[in-house]
Amino acid sequence: MKKTLPAMRLKTFKKWSITFVSLFLCMYPYQDLESCADGDWDGWTLSRFFNPELTNQPFFEPLYFSFDRLYDDSWEESPAFRRSENLAEWTTFTENKAKTNDIENLVYKASRKEIQAIKTYLSNPATPLSATLQNNSMVKYLIQKKDAATVDYLIFAKTCEPFALEGDDWTVETKQVNPQIIKLISKAEQTYQTEQNPFLKLRYAYQGIRLAHYVRSYAKAISLYDKLVAPLNTESPIKYWALGHKAGAIRRSGQNNALAAYLFSVVFDKSESKRINSYYSFSITNDADWQKVLSMCKSNHEKATLHFLRAIQPDNLKLEEMKNIYILDPTSEYLDILLVREINKYEVKKSMKSEDLNTFEKGSAGLKAFIFKVVSEGKNKNKALWTLALGYTDYLAGNVAEARKTFAQLPASSQTKEVKQQIETFELMIQLAELQKIDAASEERLYQAIKKTKSEPLQSLMVGVFARLYKKQGESAKEFLSTNDIYSLRTSPNAQLIEQLIAFTDKASKTTYEKELLAKIDKTTPKDVLLEMKATFLLRADKLDEAEQIFSKLTYKYEDIEGIPTQDQLKDCHECVEGSSEHFSKLELIQQIKALKKQAADTDKAKALDATYKLGAIYYNTTYFGFAWRAMDYYRPYGFSSVSADDYTDCSRALEYYTKAAELAKQAGNKEIAAKSLFMAAKCEQNNYYLLKAPKNDSYYEGLPPSYAPADRKYFTQLKQQYATTQFYSKARQECFYLNQFTR
Repeated sequence: MKKTLPAMRLKTFKKWSITFVSLFLCMYPYQDLESCADGDWDGWTLSRFFNPELTNQPFFEPLYFSFDRLYDDSWEESPAFRRSENLAEWTTFTENKAKTNDIENLVYKASRKEIQAIKTYLSNPATPLSATLQNNSMVKYLIQKKDAATVDYLIFAKTCEPFALEGDDWTVETKQVNPQIIKLISKAEQTYQTEQNPFLKLRYAYQGIRLAHYVRSYAKAISLYDKLVAPLNTESPIKYWALGHKAGAIRRSGQNNALAAYLFSVVFDKSESKRINSYYSFSITNDADWQKVLSMCKSNHEKATLHFLRAIQPDNLKLEEMKNIYILDPTSEYLDILLVREINKYEVKKSMKSEDLNTFEKGSAGLKAFIFKVVSEGKNKNKALWTLALGYTDYLAGNVAEARKTFAQLPASSQTKEVKQQIETFELMIQLAELQKIDAASEERLYQAIKKTKSEPLQSLMVGVFARLYKKQGESAKEFLSTNDIYSLRTSPNAQLIEQLIAFTDKASKTTYEKELLAKIDKTTPKDVLLEMKATFLLRADKLDEAEQIFSKLTYKYEDIEGIPTQDQLKDCHECVEGSSEHFSKLELIQQIKALKKQAADTDKAKALDATYKLGAIYYNTTYFGFAWRAMDYYRPYGFSSVSADDYTDCSRALEYYTKAAELAKQAGNKEIAAKSLFMAAKCEQNNYYLLKAPKNDSYYEGLPPSYAPADRKYFTQLKQQYATTQFYSKARQECFYLNQFTR
């Protein structure tokens, strides 16, 4: 579950609450990206070229720039992350003789009964001990040292465990006070007094403070910290875990919000595993409290921590806070984190607004000048990071020559692997920016160099640059495939583009990138796939001979269509034939249509009528409205509101043959076939009505009421007037809502 964060605005400290802000709102020019809490645009990282890991601060990773509250939510959910500091201390306590996994198994995973078994063994070595415990290196250490005191503490901790949450969330409390908890708090305090080992004393104190906080004994939690933890001369992370509970108790008791905020800032700075909890808990809502918290700081470093916590809140003035931190502590690691956050944010802003590179100078609000100051004065420890940032701001401003000069200031001998990779990325970005024309040689060179980096953002940038140049050079096929695939072509068919793509497949010598583009159509037979599409759209246009010629030569195995193309359906049903044993290919369909057209011209009127009606059925069933729509299309929108000009909805040929069939049946005196033909013609008529008259912005086509006006129901009118006595008419009235309504 996402936690609610504190909120501040620089200077004014207006309160705010976290709400979902859509990406659409984030796209307004002056919308602060970091206020887009809980946004959902995974693709934004493709705009990030400046690597935040250059800060060399892995425990700050959750606070890298992101649309969400945290860059990586898994940190606070990970047991390994939450336990890391404590496990490290236990490792030192056991003189590095116990393995981390064994310590974790004993401290966090073993049961109270298992720990009690160790206690019993220490008293009586003849007592059996499980193989798991015997093989545990920490157990071996405790037995070797005959350390009953530590075993006693572990038993006590396991006793407390059911009453506390492993996550140590400082805001979660129990609703009822359990008398056993009160006894445990008292025992923690008493044992603290008799225990001589500072390592164990601190942990007894922590257990008592945590339990007191959870049962809402705020005054007790605060006094226990002041009495038991504060006197200990230690910088153990457990001290700051306990301090977090004191801060939470102060906040909950409503005593002193400024003091609570100050203490949370100290925990944020001192404890890596509690950093995110402290970030969530830190809250200042007015200038008066801000001044109080500042006055509590014991060093410039603590003040810098406060400015950092204020800077990473949405809507605050980041650059001003960076300047404040620099004045207080120019070596602060917080500056590095804020720097990459700001640059990553500018990268995303630029991409979302489709800005030209030279707009960065105007929008950076002095960031470049500040970076230049930091680099020039040389006080920051991470010189490479700030030098790279300075060069990158030149790039973003369109000054690629200056960018290269700046990158050259970093001696190759002092470059880490990450720095070298970043410089390589920037150099390739500059080469892409300088590219005015693309030929086979430059395409191959850049493609191979960028592919080698395995950088998704860089590959995405390359594709965008290539596509722009292909368009400029009139290479439509390569332009299309750079940013699209076969699915895009099938859902939005373009006959001219298909011809260009077919010609592209015939190119004698292809670059590696061109081969990759063609693989987006098909890895083995891209030309056949395109030819199949061409033939399908020829079939759509009823150019049967041309389509047949292509289909008859294809080696590509395309999917057959289920069902019988000439079968009747009074009600449209698109999945009714799924699993049918009857199948037909597009080639077979063409051959059937050609044969039926020949039969429709036969002098035998019965044969002509049968063929004409079947042609109407084929041409209807293969539209968007029929079960065999896959014969003419590759994609069928689920809802009518999504139908576009790219979808095959043309019922004109079906209507033509159904009306011919109705006339032939009338002439032959076959009233049942005539009635059925007019009914099917009425279905075509109704489909056309909705296609032509439904508002384009309707959520569903049902939003347009059906029309029963004679002008819109020509074939229902004929059906009612001429064939009301037929069996088909009676059946159709029962099954068709529209006919039933029309004939009332």
